[in-house]
Amino acid sequence: VQARIFEPFFTTQEIGRGTGLGLAQVHGFAPQSGGRVEVKSAPGRGTTMTLVLPRASQDHVEAPKVEAPARPSSAQGGMALLVEDDDEVAAFTSEMLKDLGFDVMRASSGEAALKIITSGQSIDLVFSDVMMPGGMTGLELAAAARARRPNMPVLLASGYTAPFTQDAAKRGLLLLAKPFTTEALAHAIDKARSANS
Repeated sequence: VQARIFEPFFTTQEIGRGTGLGLAQVHGFAPQSGGRVEVKSAPGRGTTMTLVLPRASQDHVEAPKVEAPARPSSAQGGMALLVEDDDEVAAFTSEMLKDLGFDVMRASSGEAALKIITSGQSIDLVFSDVMMPGGMTGLELAAAARARRPNMPVLLASGYTAPFTQDAAKRGLLLLAKPFTTEALAHAIDKARSANS
């Protein structure tokens, strides 16, 4: 299975025991940081994974001064449709959105989200994971949502951004890398709203 270990959602664990996203996130993080992941594996001998990251150019780096996070420039709030299949990630992200003044409605799949969008429910932002098990991806959901409501802001997120960056950019979509801070989320929402105003 070594050839598939970095694929999002690939897992050898039984259903409910693993998401198959851990190694995909490591594989995405390492190159973004200028590094790489090396894997050596042999039957009966085990597996060694080495994460190689660039060395700091200075011996001592002062911690940056922490300033109060700036609130995003555009007015926040409204109804956010959060599309996320992982319960823990959804709970955490919902709290972030609530901190930014949103009411949050959740769908656990692209298909469920599209039903909400087409129901006429008032939605001010769609915030969707890109990869979800089975069915519609976040990119496909964004296209379907925009076909129905052209001015609705759509923001995508992924822990494994590399394969989706170009496709998202071609479609005029913002792609936020997981994990993200509340400030990064606020900034991305600002940009998504500006792009659709």
